[in-house]
Amino acid sequence: MTDERIHRAVSDDGTEIVGSVQGDGPPLVFVHGFMDDGALQWKPAVPFLADQFTCHVLSARNRGRSGHSEDVSPPRFVGDVVAYASSIGAPVGLVGLSFGGALVLGAAQRLGDVTGVVAYEPAVMPAITEEVRERMVSTVMREAEEVQQGRLADGMRIWSEFVGNDEENAALEDANAFEILGVNCPADLAIIQQSSVYQGPSALDASALAKISVPVLLLQGGRTTEASASWFHAGIRYVDEHVEQTSVHEFPDLGHLGPMIAPERVAEKIADFFDTGG
Repeated sequence: MTDERIHRAVSDDGTEIVGSVQGDGPPLVFVHGFMDDGALQWKPAVPFLADQFTCHVLSARNRGRSGHSEDVSPPRFVGDVVAYASSIGAPVGLVGLSFGGALVLGAAQRLGDVTGVVAYEPAVMPAITEEVRERMVSTVMREAEEVQQGRLADGMRIWSEFVGNDEENAALEDANAFEILGVNCPADLAIIQQSSVYQGPSALDASALAKISVPVLLLQGGRTTEASASWFHAGIRYVDEHVEQTSVHEFPDLGHLGPMIAPERVAEKIADFFDTGG
C-alpha cells in the first residue's frame, strides 16, 4: 500500500473538498456519514482495498481538511461529491455510509463516469417512519443541549446511541472517538437544521433514483440498533424498488457502523462488487 496522499477539489460554490488517498488501481471515493470527518468510518477498510484500488476518503465541507461554508443544504453535499469525483479524471466507484450513502446515490445521477455505487444503510428520508422521526427529533434536541453547554463528546455519544449498537459504541469509547469527533456535532446539527427547512428537489425522490443507470450494491446490518433499524432497512427497500440495477447483502452480525467493526469483511464485499462490475 502506498503512503497517504492528499487530493483537493473545488465545489461549485468555491468550497474546497479534500480527501486522503491511498493505494493504486481504479479509483473509489468513500463518503462518510454523520459523526465522522473522514477519519473513522471508512479508513479501517482502506488497507484491505488499497492493493486493488486507489481509495479516496473525502471529508465533507466543514470537517477535516475541507473548507467551510454556511450553506449546508442537501444539494451542496451532493455537489461536493460530484466535484470531487469529477476532479479525479477517471471513471470512479462511489461508496457511502448512512448520510454518505444518500450522497453517493445522488452523485451517481449526475456523474457520467461511475463504475458502480455501494451504499451501506443509506439515510433515506422518504423512507423514515413517524416513530423513528420522533426518536430522531428527541435525539437531536438532547444532542443540541449538550453542544450548547460545550459538552461536544457527550453530544456525539447521544447521537451514536441512536445509530450505533452496544458493540459499536463500546468500540468508539475505547478508541476515544467521542472526544475526537465531538467537534463535528455543530456541523451535524447545522445540516439537520437546514435540511428541515429545505423544500427543493431531493436526490432520493423516486423519480431521481430512477435516473441511476449503474449497478448499486445495498449493504445492511442485521444488528442495527432498534432505534433506527426500521428506518435504515426501509431505506434499503425503497432504493431497491426505485433503482433499476440493485443487489442487497446483509451482514447478520453487524450494525450500522459495520465498516468500522468488521472492515475486512465489508471491504471484501466492496472489492467483489467492483471486480465483477456489479
